[in-house]
Amino acid sequence: MIRSSTTTWALALILLGGVSTCPAEHMLDRAGRALSEGDTKQAVELYRHAVSEDPTSTGYNNLGVALERDGQFTEAAKAIRQAAQLMDDPSGLNTNLRRIRLRVFLQSGCSYAVWTSGVLLITWLLCRLIVKLTRCAAQRRLWQQFRGVVVTSLEHQVLCQDGQPQPDGRIYPDSKRIIIKAGIRLPQRDDIYPLRFELQLGRQDGSVVHTIPMEVKERVAERITLVFTLNKILALLRCPGIWKVGLVLENTHERLASSTLLVVSRADLIADLVIKNAQLVAQHQDRQMATDVILPNVECVIPTAVLRSRFLHPSKFSQMNLRVDLVRRDHPEDSESCEFPLEIANGEMEFCSILRAIAGNAMAHKTGHWEFRFSVENRLLARLPFLIMPIEQALENLQIERFDVIGIPHHGEPFAVGKQVCARDLESLCPVIRVACRPPLPWGSFRLTVGIYLDGELIDGQEGTLVLDDHQVEVMPGQFVLPDLPEASDGKSLCFGLFVESKLLGTRSVTLRPPIPRFADAEGRLVKRLSGNQVDYEVEADRILCEALSAGKEG
Repeated sequence: MIRSSTTTWALALILLGGVSTCPAEHMLDRAGRALSEGDTKQAVELYRHAVSEDPTSTGYNNLGVALERDGQFTEAAKAIRQAAQLMDDPSGLNTNLRRIRLRVFLQSGCSYAVWTSGVLLITWLLCRLIVKLTRCAAQRRLWQQFRGVVVTSLEHQVLCQDGQPQPDGRIYPDSKRIIIKAGIRLPQRDDIYPLRFELQLGRQDGSVVHTIPMEVKERVAERITLVFTLNKILALLRCPGIWKVGLVLENTHERLASSTLLVVSRADLIADLVIKNAQLVAQHQDRQMATDVILPNVECVIPTAVLRSRFLHPSKFSQMNLRVDLVRRDHPEDSESCEFPLEIANGEMEFCSILRAIAGNAMAHKTGHWEFRFSVENRLLARLPFLIMPIEQALENLQIERFDVIGIPHHGEPFAVGKQVCARDLESLCPVIRVACRPPLPWGSFRLTVGIYLDGELIDGQEGTLVLDDHQVEVMPGQFVLPDLPEASDGKSLCFGLFVESKLLGTRSVTLRPPIPRFADAEGRLVKRLSGNQVDYEVEADRILCEALSAGKEG
């Protein structure tokens, strides 16, 4: 009986203990679920109630974690320390405690760091501003002090190797030294002396290559001239182009004036050369004509051109030579060349120094394409191409544009003859022929023959020379006297033929008709031809003449 009652009481006490611990454990579970769902506020509240009812190390540790996630780092650190007090071995909580302390430090020190950085930045900016204002004030004081130092002129003079000045102020390969003069107006103040000037010579990109210092110790006059001499100019000649010259007052580091120098190299001189009016002149029998087609019988050809410089001074080309090459384009081995000094000191050079023989020379047999080439130190300035045309090819280019025949009567004006002409009143016939050539052949001389044929038989002819001075030539070989034609004949065929170098270029035919006999009746009126084949023309003519004279006397 006693044992059963004891068991009953033990069970009752266990039940009472379980009932008393259930609310705290239930609250910890709810707090854990709230923390996992991200509701840190509710988790903190539930953990607080749990540890208030059952203060355990686990509850305080979880409360610290919840407070840390909620951003309450100080309270979290307290909760972790409380958990450490309730544990026999708190080493497992040191990691959480150190992390929370670090976050507490960062939270408390972030605003302080931001504030400190801002203060430092503002202090640095103020210092920079003060330094800049101080410099500006110092510059202002210096400017006020040295404002009376004014450069009125900055000029330069370039001297040649012979000591003479360059005519246009540019620096050429024959330059020796540069003299730069600066006109300066000085103030009356004595506290600014000595004045230290510096002449700076630099490239176009602003880099300074050479400096020349000069000092003015005292005021000797209101206006002075500083002379700077630059003897070493090889650096300038190695870098042609535009160079900058600046005069700087070292007392204030202010550039008072600036100018430029133009350095001209030998390559610039060659590039400045131009050729104008380049043409080939053919000469034949003391006559000249510009052409690019030459016949083998032309006496000679002369290449002509005018050379000049565009911008640079013409006197600087005296050390150069003009090279002239004669090249056969189809056979480059047939070439020749010669050189002549450039003489354009007066502004330009008229070149006509080469006279190349054609007729009677081996070149006359080397027909084809040729050219003269003008160059200066391997720079090609101009080409003069021309063609030496064979006689056979020239004859192929000849053609007759017009073949007219002019009738010369015994009395009256000449007239153009058509296909037929009555030979009674004509004294002679004169052929007029227009010969054209494409292209023109200047002074192309060809043997010319004009023959006259009567019914296919040669009865007369005339020889001469056909000279082509232009693209077309008029040929008038002379007058041909007409042969006697019987009145009873039916007419003759007269043909003119034009031969050039035994080649027939064209013909022109004219039919010569005899005089038409006149018949008259008894009253002297002209009538149709009488019937019958036998007519005594002399008797008939005497009769008509007598009747006419009788009528005149009666009238």
